[in-house]
Amino acid sequence: MSSRLQGKVALVTGAASGIGRAIAERFLQEGARVAIADVKGAGEAAESLGPSAMGVQMDVTDEKQVDDGVGQVVRRFEGVDVLVSNAGVQHIAAVIDLKLSDWRRMLAIHLDGAFLTTRACLRRMRAQRRRQMAQRFTLLHRPERKWVLAAVWVFRDARQIASRAGSVACVLAWRQQGCGYIG
Repeated sequence: MSSRLQGKVALVTGAASGIGRAIAERFLQEGARVAIADVKGAGEAAESLGPSAMGVQMDVTDEKQVDDGVGQVVRRFEGVDVLVSNAGVQHIAAVIDLKLSDWRRMLAIHLDGAFLTTRACLRRMRAQRRRQMAQRFTLLHRPERKWVLAAVWVFRDARQIASRAGSVACVLAWRQQGCGYIG
């Protein structure tokens, strides 16, 4: 393995298992010190990965937990260089069957969580004069739809980008579920 991340500190959300865990493992192999952030199992995951990993219990939808968690990372590893916003949930249901509470939970984790972790890390990076960040978002799963992501970057305001990307993605998903034109 190379040492491309030697000396870097990475915070990976949703890293106690699955894709987040795999990202954390790879970053450790590449020489990074890694904070495993998750709502449960972060400490156990970090312990199993060795001394270059630390666990941070973090609900990415909770502003205080995010700010406190990033603070823990900075205190232990003396900074943060890379953020991977990987925390997420899925509710597999047709739009006509999806509960509003599940919809709101999904948006809170995917959008609010990405916002809160990005803001907290950028504040620390600015104070440290470090500005490297990787974001991982799984918005669309089909390669032929990459244009949707590219199209929204025309807008310069993050709020516009998030709301417009969400709207476009919803329309595409609903269309696939047969919610085309009614009338």
